[in-house]
Amino acid sequence: MSTSAARPPGEQRATAAQTLARSRSDLLRAEFPRFVAVGLVSSAVYGVIFMLLSSFTDAPHLVVNVVATADSAVLGNELHRRFTFRAGTPASVARGQATGLGMAAVGLVMSSLALTGWQWVAPDAGDVSSLLIAYGTNGLVGLANFATQHTVLRPRARPSGGR
Repeated sequence: MSTSAARPPGEQRATAAQTLARSRSDLLRAEFPRFVAVGLVSSAVYGVIFMLLSSFTDAPHLVVNVVATADSAVLGNELHRRFTFRAGTPASVARGQATGLGMAAVGLVMSSLALTGWQWVAPDAGDVSSLLIAYGTNGLVGLANFATQHTVLRPRARPSGGR
């Protein structure tokens, strides 16, 4: 007689739920460090683009922010899809880019508002302080992006007995 047959049905379900929670926790522990690593890479790309454009053009920080966000978002989204969440199907390309670019748009709005506020508070602020304001804002949006991408790119459960 197996030990699971001796357990009441409620206990079996609790054990299955605990196993599912444990496997999700293990998955998050693996994904989150990869997400942070990709975030650091795409933030470095953002920073290089931001500083180069700020140094070699007369473009305002808001314009520089748009260009740097767009370029680093496309790179970051693809790295998250392939490396962080290991979503390799053709359908995941569209889902990952659409979701990531949507979150990049949220980040762009938030960082633009933060930069506008920063320029109002400190009109003579330099490039580095403006970059740090954008980094801080984008870091907060990045946490929401993790939850969103994790939900969109995780493998879909197949119905039992389905095709």
